Amino acid sequence: MAERLPAQLVPATYALTGTISLTSNGKVDQAALRSLVRADGAGSPVPSTGGVGTPPTDPVEAAVARVFEDLLGVAPVGADDDFFVLGGHSLLAVRLIARLNGEFHAALPVSVLFSEPQPGQGRAATPKHLARLLEAGGAVPPALPDDIVALRPRGEGTPLFCVHPAGGEATGFRHLAACPELRGPLYALQTSADGADHEDPSVEALAARYLAAVRAVVPTGPHLLLGWSMGGLVAFGMARLLELRGERGEMVFLVESYLRAQLPEFDENDERELPGPVAAEEEGMSAAESLRLDPRRRTNRVHLRAARAYRPSRYAGPVALVQADKQDEDFRRTAIRSWSCVCAPARLTRHVLEGDHLTLFEPPYVTELARLIDRMTR
Repeated sequence: MAERLPAQLVPATYALTGTISLTSNGKVDQAALRSLVRADGAGSPVPSTGGVGTPPTDPVEAAVARVFEDLLGVAPVGADDDFFVLGGHSLLAVRLIARLNGEFHAALPVSVLFSEPQPGQGRAATPKHLARLLEAGGAVPPALPDDIVALRPRGEGTPLFCVHPAGGEATGFRHLAACPELRGPLYALQTSADGADHEDPSVEALAARYLAAVRAVVPTGPHLLLGWSMGGLVAFGMARLLELRGERGEMVFLVESYLRAQLPEFDENDERELPGPVAAEEEGMSAAESLRLDPRRRTNRVHLRAARAYRPSRYAGPVALVQADKQDEDFRRTAIRSWSCVCAPARLTRHVLEGDHLTLFEPPYVTELARLIDRMTR
């Protein structure tokens, strides 16, 4: 597996089970999976043959591991145990970084948890890697623009740039980046570390800023873009800007992305695109952790408002509309009609994949999405 997956997504532990438990809505039951990790009777992770699961080797690693244990309810945590494999998600990731920055007076961004480290540096979201960053002063040199995270910087072919849903988190693309079906590099667009995206009140403003960031990585085309949900509107806007400048877009993938007519009325307190149980996560949250989440909540509301206000212009390039089969069929048909009004009919293709609005980017469903991307970009 280490030869086929990015380092940060190679499993830290292994356990045998006859079936993968699912929740009532068909998602993987993370709590049940965590119980498998502790199923060796002693409450410790089942070690792999590669020797991972070793205990922390210094005080900083031990301190980071204790924060993992506190947030995830899993113990003990080894130096090479991956935060996401142990059950972490994007909201807990924000809390983890807030805790570490507070305890070590550091300035780590959340993106360090899922940016692929350089070869030989291990996996990103582990006590060992985070401890090395904290010991180095807790600041990460900005090798890329603030808006971009290199989920998989190495590979063959045209890089894929993925635009986040409302809220601005790039974590949702980490499983796609791990798919061996994709051959090229994968980058994700994200909100700035300080939550400054709330200063961009429109899809057009986000598209312009994100395209500038993309061109800092890949100055000339063709450009391969993907947008998830509200991010599809931004990706479409980026493609339109490229077209206006006489540049070629290789493909725009609009994944579960809908135009104004199909969006619900905007509610200032709406957090529908924030993954996970938001209210439950706030219980027991420190002031620093809550402060870290505030910019994200503001950005989420601004993004939802921007999606409602967006009026796309016509685009002549190739577009692939990817829809989840769990969506209502009439809803999907209406989306096709809406996008057909602004896309060249002969260059718009529709693809229905197994999953729902969220699980398209989660195992096992994300594999089919990766295969589709690979097939359409060969």
